[in-house]
Amino acid sequence: THFIARSSDHLLDYFKISVGESGATTIATNDYNAGVANLTLDADGTLILDGSAGVNIGTGGYVPVDLNATTLDIDAVGAITIDSLTTIGIGVEDNDYNISIGTQGQRLIYLGNSDGNTGIDVDAGAGGIVLDSTAHIRIGGGAGSEVVFNEAGVDVDFRVETHNETHALFVDSGNDQVIFHSSSTVPTDVSFYVSGSTG
Repeated sequence: THFIARSSDHLLDYFKISVGESGATTIATNDYNAGVANLTLDADGTLILDGSAGVNIGTGGYVPVDLNATTLDIDAVGAITIDSLTTIGIGVEDNDYNISIGTQGQRLIYLGNSDGNTGIDVDAGAGGIVLDSTAHIRIGGGAGSEVVFNEAGVDVDFRVETHNETHALFVDSGNDQVIFHSSSTVPTDVSFYVSGSTG
């Protein structure tokens, strides 16, 4: 069964609703000039897509699917899966916005694959990376691995604070020195320096 609404410009410019077996319904558009015949759903209130088996938004080929909204709220009882053959971008191109993940309640954020073969590359640019937690921040690795700071070997210092010391551990990158309990410059022929009383 078909319902067809044709344009007054040409008979082959039309909008069609087809109902097949088991009530399967297809909505299609056609442009006589072989252009793109858009389908626009414009609701004065809320537009609801409800399917007992799921709601699929897809195409027959590799073409973009754009969702543009002031606020996009995706709420699922189960998992939300985004899969791509190339790249998944959030806040890219010309938009310079913050990205917040897991900001409501106690949420865990996992990056990478469970097989342990996928790394994580975070490049924050001039803004830097801040790790802040009221609990623990842990950096660990498996057997035979290593944790490396400043792999590129640039002139960036490394500093660890304690409750009362701002430079409990200080790695002076430019002078190739490791210093304890001091931020003072020491002679360049010294590689390891400890400041403070021994008692």
